[in-house]
Amino acid sequence: MPDGQPQKHLDPVQSSTAQPRIEKAVLLGAPPARPRRRHWVIALSFLVMVALPAALSAAYLIYVAADRYASRVAFSIRSNQASAPLEILGAVTQLGNSSVLTDGQILYDYIQSQEIVEAVGARLPLEDFLNRAPRDWVFTLGGDQPIEDLVDYWNRVVDVALDPATGIIGVEARAFRPDEARQIAAAILASSSDLVERLTETARQDAVRHAAHELAEAKEDLRAIRVRLRDFRDIEQEVDPSQNARVAIGLVAGLEEELSQARVQMELLSGALDETAPRITLLRRQIDSLEARIAVERTRLGAGTSDDGGGRALSQIVGEFEELVVDREFAEQAYTVALATYQQAQAEARRRQRYLAAHIEPTLSDEPEYPDRPLLIASIFLLALAIWSILVLGAYNIRDRR
Repeated sequence: MPDGQPQKHLDPVQSSTAQPRIEKAVLLGAPPARPRRRHWVIALSFLVMVALPAALSAAYLIYVAADRYASRVAFSIRSNQASAPLEILGAVTQLGNSSVLTDGQILYDYIQSQEIVEAVGARLPLEDFLNRAPRDWVFTLGGDQPIEDLVDYWNRVVDVALDPATGIIGVEARAFRPDEARQIAAAILASSSDLVERLTETARQDAVRHAAHELAEAKEDLRAIRVRLRDFRDIEQEVDPSQNARVAIGLVAGLEEELSQARVQMELLSGALDETAPRITLLRRQIDSLEARIAVERTRLGAGTSDDGGGRALSQIVGEFEELVVDREFAEQAYTVALATYQQAQAEARRRQRYLAAHIEPTLSDEPEYPDRPLLIASIFLLALAIWSILVLGAYNIRDRR
């Protein structure tokens, strides 16, 4: 365009076709876009925050990180009985479907606890196994670590899974050598079996001790009621008052029968003889004597009240004796039940009710499975990229608000 001549602006509305913005900028004489300082800063931050960490991580994983081998084992708690009267690990009185989950949860927590780390450490040189690659400071335990750090590292190299439907526990142990990984898995299996046996033995002892305590109480109650019954017989000087009561009742019945016959004879002779006749006088004395004897016997049985201040009524003695007999029968029944329970507890204690069944024995790996280098490199790169993107977007958001 000649100098001094005004620029001719094109009206986009009157234009027959819309042109791209960059062509409009060229037609209008705008300078081409050039990278600015903030663009170089973003590119540099990408290199520092994303590319460099990913490259360093990849270099470390490829050239420094040591290979690790995995050993797997699967087991569950089983019972040799269809139904057991005692709950070994679940702390309830009946074995049900919930005991599978309860027992499995106990072992699941135990394998991740400090106790199993100490148990495995007592069986194996665990710290030596986990420090076979001193150059690999990321995946190595390190020396002179406290027990808390050892437990944290243990949970990084030992994975535990519990199937709530079947109660099967799967364990994966990792180490720098395949044989050492299998030894760790075998030690976990042995320690878990020891836990099951220990808890089983404790439950057996508790069951037998509880049954023995109940048996001792039932025996003491039976002995006490027998002592009371013996003292009662010594005081009353009667072995079985109920038999004496039956004899007394029979005696009263016989006296009443004689009295009835004497009264009949009295009525028959009263019309034929004078009231002062010796036969009438004898019958009257006989009737009075029988009535007096019947009154005494009834008083002794408890049918009346004795005026002579003698011993207790026979009905009271029999009632107390029957109470003692009933108490003795209940005590004998309780003792019989307690004895049967104790014998059953002893029989169950001699049988192994719960045991650890290994479905998969500790395996031996041929090739290293860890670390998963492609997955770790991709994860580090994506994580760094996500953090970098968030920071860049935040910076642009702050810049646009100013």
